[in-house]
Parts: sequence; structure tokens; C-alpha cells
Amino acid sequence: MKKISKEEAYNNLKPNKPTKIKKLNRLEFDLITSAKFNPNNQFNNDMVIIKNKFYELDFLKWKQKKLERFKPKLEKICYYDKYAGREIIENILYFSTIKLIQSINYCDPEISPFCLALIISDNGTYENQELVLTVTNNIYLFHVLINKYEINPTFRKNQIIIKGKNLEKLKSIIYPFMFHKMKYKFGEYDHTLPKCIVSKTVEFDSAHFLSDYNGKCNNLHGGRYKLTVYIKGPINPDTGMVVDFTYLNEILKQEIISQFDHHCLNYVTPQLAWRSTTELICLYIWEKLIKIFPSLHKIELYETPNSKCTFKGEDFEKYNYNLDLLHLK
Repeated sequence: MKKISKEEAYNNLKPNKPTKIKKLNRLEFDLITSAKFNPNNQFNNDMVIIKNKFYELDFLKWKQKKLERFKPKLEKICYYDKYAGREIIENILYFSTIKLIQSINYCDPEISPFCLALIISDNGTYENQELVLTVTNNIYLFHVLINKYEINPTFRKNQIIIKGKNLEKLKSIIYPFMFHKMKYKFGEYDHTLPKCIVSKTVEFDSAHFLSDYNGKCNNLHGGRYKLTVYIKGPINPDTGMVVDFTYLNEILKQEIISQFDHHCLNYVTPQLAWRSTTELICLYIWEKLIKIFPSLHKIELYETPNSKCTFKGEDFEKYNYNLDLLHLK
């Protein structure tokens, strides 16, 4: 079978004849405007091509229904990408261009919450507790978020980053307008998505002692600890991951290793000053990590190759541990 290029595949598309539409309704206007922010879409003189990721077919079907006055066609195309060295399959929605579409400026100052919800659904990726937006004309959208919606994003490698309180504010504004299957863009996953447990193991060398202990461990001594952290959650459709291992490793180095490695555990934090037992170290680590990884499942800590503590606390919303409540000395 002959391999066709992307250009050939697109040239074979035959849109329906243009329809006579005197005025776009607000929903159509927002759909077309948001589509112009997607760098993967194409707006040619004779045809509009709108794409979504292959697993977002339902979202594309919903767009087809809402743009029915344009008589759009929904097709699956296949072409050979010489740079990737493989065949690519895409779901696309396409229809004939009309003057009303050509006249839309995607720098529309009246970007509505619904339009913003569409832009995020098309171009947003939720990972590492933040929303990453890759859009056309990111400078303009950046200023819309600040000036109209009072959200303060940041830039990273030409991408718009929204996190923390700004992400919660954005969610409160556009969440009611989100297509139900696209709400995972805010980290809220459909119960039908498959779940996995992933883990990362790190090691650190530390000294410690157990005050008021009748035994050798009353004396200062050291050893190599091995910590394994487990994260449980759905597979993010945008990344194919539960959590990025690189990000997980960076957090463990930043929050745990840098504090514990080549230090005396009794001196690094008041919670461990009396007795830095493996059990209390686990509680302390959980308290630090659950705030960063709400889907933290459990942690395992080896003090020696034959001595291990496993701790599985409450999830983020139920978590209320406080080491002070243990009434330790």
C-alpha cells in the first residue's frame, strides 16, 4: 500500500459546499475563536481543519454538532510522517471557509469564560500540580488572563503556566463551561480512566540517636536509609503518566534528601529531636509529601536491609496528622 504524505492526505479532503450564514451565534463565535488559538488547527482560504487528540473523539463530535450550520465532516485520516518515521492517525473536523470565519480576529477582547474553557480544553495539559498551556499568540492570552480574569500566570519556554491559587480561581470561573470529559485538565479524572501505582526509590546517609533508650541506639550512629514513595492515580490522557518520574525525583531530592542526607536526623527538625525512629521519620515524610502529591499512596523506609517501616496515611482531604498530637517529649 502506497504511503501518502500529510499534504496529500489533506488535499484529498472534500468539504461540503459553503453555507449561507449571515451571522454567527455566540457559541459558534467562541468555538471558532478558540480554535484559532490551537496551533494544530488550520485556517486556509477554502477550508477550516480542527483537530483534537485521538482519544478526544467525543469532544470533536460535540464540536461537530454545535457547528452543524457549517455542515462539517468528521473523518479519520492516516498519513506517513517522514520525520517521525511512522504512520500518523488523526481525527479531524473540517468544513468550508466563509467570510464570517475569516473576519474573526482571535485577539477578540471579549473572550468569554466559555471561550476560555474551550481554549484550555484544546491546549491545556495538567501535570505536576499545574496547568500548562501551549497556544498560538500566547502573549495575548497571557494578558487576557491578567487584565480580564485577574489571574497571574507565568511563562516557561513559551508556555503559559497556571498553578496554586491562580489555578483554583481559573477553575471557579470556567469549570461550569467545561465539556464533562475534559475536566481532567484540572486534575479531576473520570472514574473510567485506568489507575496505576508508581513508585520511586531514593537513598540517603544519615546519623541519629534515640534519647532515653536502653540500648546501643542511645548512642549516635549512622547508616544508609532507603525510601520508596508510592503514588496512586489515574493515567493522565495528555501525558500517559500518573506522575512524571523526573518531577517525583526532583521533589524527593528537594524536600527529603537535601534535608536528611549527611545530617543527624535529631537536629534537622523538632519533630525528630527526641527520637528519630523509622516510624516517626515516615510520619514526618508523609506530612511533607502529601501536600505536594495529594494522590500519595504509601511510603516505605528501610533503616537497615532487614528493618523496614511502611506507612499509609489518609488521603489529602482527610489528612490531619500532627506530630505534636503524639505528645512526644
